[in-house]
This record gives sequence, C-alpha cells and structure tokens, in this order.
Amino acid sequence: MVSYHDNINRFLGITNDHAGNYIMVLEYADEGNLRDYLKVKFDSLQWENKIRMALDIACGLKCLHSRDIVHRDLHSKNILV
Repeated sequence: MVSYHDNINRFLGITNDHAGNYIMVLEYADEGNLRDYLKVKFDSLQWENKIRMALDIACGLKCLHSRDIVHRDLHSKNILV
C-alpha cells in the first residue's frame, strides 16, 4: 500500500454498503475526477498546468510501479484532483 506520496490520494479503509458491496474510502478530492475537471477548466488552463498534471500522474504511477503495484483501470474518471 502507498499512503505517503503527494500524487496518490490517501487510502483510509474499506467498508461495506447495505447490499454487501465493498467500498474503498479515500482522502477527499475537492475538484472531483480529472474528466469532469477538464470538461470545465480545460480551455482556461495554461499549458504549463496541463503538463504539470500529466507529470504528477506519471510520478504517482512511477511510485506505484516501483512497489510492484499495477493500477489496471487508469483513465480520467479514476484520477482524482
């Protein structure tokens, strides 16, 4: 588990809903997911900010991969900002 990297949301735990489905509890991300964020803010973001976001994502993935962790479902709705 990785809970100390600046580019990875903190994992807080796992719980179950009333139907028995597992729910992963993560640190709150006030901007939501990357897809929705970019729908609203893409045109107003400077290229430097867009590149910084891409580098931050790559840095987080590098941390995961260095610990032999594979995300397996990486896309913009699964990236929290």
